Amino acid sequence: PRADIYVLKEVTGDTGVSEAHNDYLAVKYNYGNVGLGLLLIGFIATFFDVYKKFRKEKNSYKMLLQSTVMILTLTFMVYMYSDNILKSTVLFTDLYFALIGMVYAKYESSD
Repeated sequence: PRADIYVLKEVTGDTGVSEAHNDYLAVKYNYGNVGLGLLLIGFIATFFDVYKKFRKEKNSYKMLLQSTVMILTLTFMVYMYSDNILKSTVLFTDLYFALIGMVYAKYESSD
């Protein structure tokens, strides 16, 4: 991880640029195609699993949580193209993964 920092310093002449503002490229460079593929499979599988639960759900609170997670997953994927969302954990990803946890906790509970 973070092998890209040496390439960025070499290319930019050590001007202080330390982040590739495209997480797809950063993950691919640091972890290869397998790492990027596993990351994307995880996000896509989570999206479709939540969608499957959403289609069967009757409780409006659970539907709200599930639809929020699906929208945030798409937002996450778009945001990865233009910025460092994987490294900005406090701003987005902590809340995103907490919502995923809430979806599965609420789905498994017996109301």
